Amino acid sequence: MEAGTLTPTEVAVYSTFLVISLLLGTFGNAVVCLAVYFSGTLRQQVCNMFVVNLAMTDLITVLFIAPICVINVIKGRWIWGAQFCNSQAFAYYTLGIVALLSIALVSLDRYIAIVHPLLYKTKMTVARARYMLLSAWLWSFAFTLPCIFFGWFKYASTESMCTINFAGTGDTWKTRVTVYGVITITLCVALPSLVMFYSYIKILTIVNHHLRRVFTTSSNESQRSLSVRLHGQFASVTSPEYRGFRTIGLVILIFLVSWLPFSVTKLIKALKWDHEAVPATYDTFATVSTFFSAAFNPVAYGLFRKDFRKAIKNLILQVFGSCRRYDIAVASIKMRSLQKKRNRCSNTKTSVSNRQRKQEIIEERQNK
Repeated sequence: MEAGTLTPTEVAVYSTFLVISLLLGTFGNAVVCLAVYFSGTLRQQVCNMFVVNLAMTDLITVLFIAPICVINVIKGRWIWGAQFCNSQAFAYYTLGIVALLSIALVSLDRYIAIVHPLLYKTKMTVARARYMLLSAWLWSFAFTLPCIFFGWFKYASTESMCTINFAGTGDTWKTRVTVYGVITITLCVALPSLVMFYSYIKILTIVNHHLRRVFTTSSNESQRSLSVRLHGQFASVTSPEYRGFRTIGLVILIFLVSWLPFSVTKLIKALKWDHEAVPATYDTFATVSTFFSAAFNPVAYGLFRKDFRKAIKNLILQVFGSCRRYDIAVASIKMRSLQKKRNRCSNTKTSVSNRQRKQEIIEERQNK
């Protein structure tokens, strides 16, 4: 990175944010995966297949991509070599697209479950969910592999990351790169966004409709509750507020904060045919903000759910219970070992005492 691209304050802020995202993302996504693995109830829910896929992609992102970005921001340059640059960029874009598609699949699953509940079991089967996840990964590869083939993955000083960098390609690639950039943003970012927003708007419309019916027909009651299946759980709806709105609002907020700056900066650079059209401060912020999604998705899609919280609580109790049983077992082994030592010492003393007594008896007989 060129000197002066990022100020020391910006380097400190972005590095701190990346480290926080690394820690939160590692803990949160690992907990979500473990909660599903150890809970039979959660494993039976088709929606959680998409949630686990999202958590796994986010976990890989924060574990392997975020540390590299931290070092790039601090060092101000790429120090890993050309081959690793291709690998890092390929993983970054592939995991990012899969994460976006996973979010869209979660939204679509909840849309079918709430808007068309009678069709849910026939539409969202385990086999179909696996096919959808496989399609998401293949879809992602279809958009990232051409970048390796055409050599578009290079280190971008303004982004502190190896990314799609068309600097130096000349006018020969201008049309191809521009078309590729617009199509990628449209199909890999805009399309999942439309699916998510449409699904949640329909969900909120249905919930509002039921709420109006409930509160209209129960005017003599001061408070009524309505159970609506949302995000794989039965969320309680209590007058005058509906708790599901908070979850949906958080999902949308995380999505916008994470991916809107990234999409806008990429689109600006592609349309202007200038990879440095966006200042480094904003360009690096757009890159760093994508890790916000990986760090806080577990909160929106897992920790806000009652069934997940219950599974996590049971998991923690199992871990501490196992640790306690381990400590008891270790203490028991130590006690048995100590008791054996004491017995050996006692037996040794007894043996010595017996030998001394025999010697005394022999001596007495000899004296007589």
